[in-house]
Amino acid sequence: MECWAKSATEDHRPEQTVVFADFEGGDYGDWKVEGEAFGEAPASGGRTIQKLSGFKGQGLVNSWTGSDDLQGKLISPEFKIEQPYLNFLIGGGRDESKLNISLWVDGKKVRSAAGKQSDAMAWAGWNVAGLVGKQAHLEILDASSRGWGHIDIDQIVFSTHPARQQPESPLERATDFGAVALGMLGNETPDIVDIRRSEPGTAGLFASRQSNAKQDEVYQRPFRERGFASLGRTLTLQPGEAQTVSFTLSWRFPNANYVTAFGRKPGARDINYYSTRWPTASDAAGAVAVRESELLQTTHSWVETWYDSTLPHWFLERTLISLNCMQTQVAERLALQDGMYNLDEGVNCCPGNCTHVWHYAQGLARIFPVIERECRDKVEYGKGFRPNDGSINFRHSISTFNDAIDGQCGTILRVLRESQMTADHRFLESIWDRTRLSMEHVIRKWDPDGDGLLAGAQHNTLDEPWYGQVHWLINLYHAALKAAAVMARQMKQPAVAQRYERIVANGTPKMVDLLWNEQYGHFIHKPGPGKDEQHGSTNGCHIDQVLGEFWLWNVGLDRVLPQDKIRRALESLWTFNFSPNVGDFRNVMTDGRWYAVEGNAGLVMCSFPHGKVEPKSGKKNYAGYLNECMTGFEWQVAAHMIWEGLVEKGLAIGKAIYDRYQPQDRNPYNEIECSDHYARAMASYSAFMAVCGYRYDGPEGKLAFGPRMQQDNFRAAFTTAEGWGRFQQTAGRGVQTGSIELRYGRLDLKELAFDQVDGTSANRAEVTLDDRPLTSRFQPEPGRYVVRFPQGLQMKAGQHLRARFL
Repeated sequence: MECWAKSATEDHRPEQTVVFADFEGGDYGDWKVEGEAFGEAPASGGRTIQKLSGFKGQGLVNSWTGSDDLQGKLISPEFKIEQPYLNFLIGGGRDESKLNISLWVDGKKVRSAAGKQSDAMAWAGWNVAGLVGKQAHLEILDASSRGWGHIDIDQIVFSTHPARQQPESPLERATDFGAVALGMLGNETPDIVDIRRSEPGTAGLFASRQSNAKQDEVYQRPFRERGFASLGRTLTLQPGEAQTVSFTLSWRFPNANYVTAFGRKPGARDINYYSTRWPTASDAAGAVAVRESELLQTTHSWVETWYDSTLPHWFLERTLISLNCMQTQVAERLALQDGMYNLDEGVNCCPGNCTHVWHYAQGLARIFPVIERECRDKVEYGKGFRPNDGSINFRHSISTFNDAIDGQCGTILRVLRESQMTADHRFLESIWDRTRLSMEHVIRKWDPDGDGLLAGAQHNTLDEPWYGQVHWLINLYHAALKAAAVMARQMKQPAVAQRYERIVANGTPKMVDLLWNEQYGHFIHKPGPGKDEQHGSTNGCHIDQVLGEFWLWNVGLDRVLPQDKIRRALESLWTFNFSPNVGDFRNVMTDGRWYAVEGNAGLVMCSFPHGKVEPKSGKKNYAGYLNECMTGFEWQVAAHMIWEGLVEKGLAIGKAIYDRYQPQDRNPYNEIECSDHYARAMASYSAFMAVCGYRYDGPEGKLAFGPRMQQDNFRAAFTTAEGWGRFQQTAGRGVQTGSIELRYGRLDLKELAFDQVDGTSANRAEVTLDDRPLTSRFQPEPGRYVVRFPQGLQMKAGQHLRARFL
């Protein structure tokens, strides 16, 4: 069954109305007053700061008394329903359970309505044709003392016509114009079909086993009425017997807005891409029905693969959960933009696939890699790309072009990551010329002398340009150069690769000499000399100070900074920035937003254990960012700590985030930063990769693991370019065993490696595929057992590859 809206046929008969209550008298007449919210008499307009409009005459019901504290109820005298419509003007809060006007018949509430969080009163009403001749009464309820806890009512009339309002936009162009369908899967015909229900709930739901609708029957009701329907089967079960009835819920809402600016103003009209694939909501349900078994089995297989792990359940849940931002208003795919993914930072927050936020996110690239590849091609190197100089607009949709150094460097790194999540080099070949041009732009604009340090205004994710020598931006720049060098070699351009490598080799020791503070145990930021260049993290311990190294782990490349400096910097973040009670820190550092509160643990963006240098420039609200706890940044550090062997500390940061998002305190499925379901939180998946020691390069055919905990018995999921499965490692009595089981898709392999577990030693490997010996070469490396397949190996779903190192 499908429900949809269409423009109503105009009823040109003259409207006949009877006024039941206009509240123009000096009191409520025969209405019974309970509580204090409505006073002893109707209001005469708005009160205090209330911006009330739309009422008729002088009097009305208004429970705003200067506050929302008071509660009460108005009960009308009984009346006989004699017209098909009961209409009224309504305003106020939208909590219909506590703020409503309701119609009661035979002691039961049969209709109700609430405002829309506005005191601009508008017409509303009910179709009561089915109740004509019944005795009834009205109740106006205010049982709320929260914000918008009041209700406005005026001009209650009986009418021959439904309430009329001027639509905000033509119906067919409205963003909520569309259809919803309810279906039942299987070969059995439903024997409960009710398309004429007038109220929700269970009343009468199973009253009849006979359908009240014939195939292709259409039942219409006025648009302003709520329509309900039910669909089902009746079953007879013997003791101990069970049956399953599966339903589909599908929808099609084709209209979208392509938002190109800040704020909540609707953008240009567009079309949701999915609506071009299924012409109706029922067609979408039909597509599910055809693939029901495949979709259900694959989903169950993934869930079982993900959770059948030796890792803690809380960790598995928290590191994957942030991926759900793609199911919210954060993400839309637009048909009129060539199927482009238009991604906000958070729900209704900061449009344009922001490069300096989205480059932190890692989960989407590993679970749905095709989406990230399309974004690189169509967005950063498409709509947001300036081919004349290689710059990338950090918000592709904003007309004022602005490139951010962290977003540009992060996007170059993302190109390598996306290439690694393919089976060959075709993606990289298609995008390399643009990627190289964007790398050259970074050098030309921010490192014109090629010394490996940065100069000029360096706009970044903290929303304003920083100046001077910024540790985290230099390190990210070096990581981008290293990734670009790898890609250049893959594209047979060794001279280009050598140039990038020389810049890194020249710049890294300079960064250490200039910005490492041995006394502090961390890197510092040295602002520029100008009077407008003094803001930043200065001598503080900044959360992102070795961000480039985090990125290098994500793409399987070696460090550029000395390991001892990296580890000390991470240890300093633990010592100075991790607070078991963020409330203590924020009682002193009061600027900024409270994403972690009293009693919450968290990793603060920047601490100043050696005394704070007060910023002499920059915006105060941006400086407040340094006092906050934002999960995307926290996950970045947690993952990096785990990769570097600081496992307990990294897990503690992740557990602090998990504890902050317990359901009694916050929505556990919604990690917040600037808005709900914030994209940067998808950095959490890196922590999962780090614990697994996961490294993958699809075009090179290389897959490796190095669990950072439980090395003697470890089990977890993994993903590759075209498949996914589970890997397992055991170790004991000097023998180490590693295996991978492919559960979906395919996997092309030339090399499989496992980090060597302490206490094991091997000079040969026994390799089997589905328990049959497999030709391979064992070539151990320092700290790693490596198995290579000279002829290549293609695994299919259901196959099991096992290597014993003896």
